Formats: sequence, structure tokens, C-alpha cells
Amino acid sequence: MMNSKFDDLISFAKISEVIRKNAITEEKKKTLTMVLAICAVILAAAAVAVVIFKLVSKDDDDDFDDDFDDDFEDFEDDFVEETPEVKPEPEN
Repeated sequence: MMNSKFDDLISFAKISEVIRKNAITEEKKKTLTMVLAICAVILAAAAVAVVIFKLVSKDDDDDFDDDFDDDFEDFEDDFVEETPEVKPEPEN
């Protein structure tokens, strides 16, 4: 009779240890799931922000290029060597 109670006690201890490990594993899975969900929400918000920014912001690339070309044309004459004009001699 004593042996049966001891076996039951050991069996109960093993079962309770398995249940405790299972609970810890489930808690870790839940924590990991929450962390991944938070990361997904942050990435989705960033993607939405980028799309809204691109839609709202003006496309000023053409204006910028035109302004740059205009500024460069002002200095273009500085790099060209000026040669004196040669006037043809009048024939007598």
C-alpha cells in the first residue's frame, strides 16, 4: 500500500512538472507573438507614413533642375576663352 502511494506521488510530481513547463512554454510563445505583432504594427505605420508623404509632397525635381541649369548658364561664359575678333583688312 505504501509503495502505491509513493508511486502516485512521483507520478503526480512528474505530471505537475510537465504542466509547469508547458505553461512556461505557452507564456514564451505568447510573449513572442506580442513582440512580433508590435513590430508589424510599427512597420505598417511607417509604410503608411511614407505613402502619405509621397502623395502630399510636391514633385519639385523639375524646378530644381531648371534652377540649377539657369545658375550654371550664368557662369558658362567664364570658362570659354574669348578670342579677339579679326576684322578683314579692306582691299584698296
